[in-house]
Amino acid sequence: MKHTASLLSSLIISSVLLLISCSSEPDRPLNEEVTIGSQTWMTQNLNVDRFRNGDLIPEASDRDAWREAGENREPAWTYYNETSSFGERHGKLYNWYAVNDPRGLAPEGWRIPGDADWALLTENAGGKYAAFSELTKMSGFALLKGGYRGLNEIFNGMDNTVYLWSSSEIGENHASFRYLSRLDDSFTDGSLLKSSGMYVRVLRE
Repeated sequence: MKHTASLLSSLIISSVLLLISCSSEPDRPLNEEVTIGSQTWMTQNLNVDRFRNGDLIPEASDRDAWREAGENREPAWTYYNETSSFGERHGKLYNWYAVNDPRGLAPEGWRIPGDADWALLTENAGGKYAAFSELTKMSGFALLKGGYRGLNEIFNGMDNTVYLWSSSEIGENHASFRYLSRLDDSFTDGSLLKSSGMYVRVLRE
């Protein structure tokens, strides 16, 4: 009887742990990378808080901290609306000073895409007016509309658009990015202040 009760108890505990494990699995693709044309891309936006050399990337936990990092041209990251639950699905928002830091934001074996890389991806996915739809259909690419952090440190665009940094610089204060237009779902290029907050998608070196 004791043996039966012990076995039953073990089965119940195992079932509960299995349910907890399944329920806590984040909503994300199972693949780590996907090959599109000649490029191999990470399937999700970066969600790292350390540079490649192990140094911590400072978290800007409020609006003042984010503004100060930009004014000082220092790397920083945050979550959309400074809410960690957004990070599980969309990753972290980084300023361009983190993207361009010589310690390396991309993990070993990966790199930040430049304008030419984004242009090639867009071409391989059918052009600027088809790319978002095609990339969304592709297994694992997970191009999610997670918004951005723009002028005056304001968060904007959740569920409407996505902004992704390029490594390409445009002058002293601006850098390139790729974004999804709210108007027609075109996947196109633009430039914003380096102090803006955008997601980062990396590709194999």
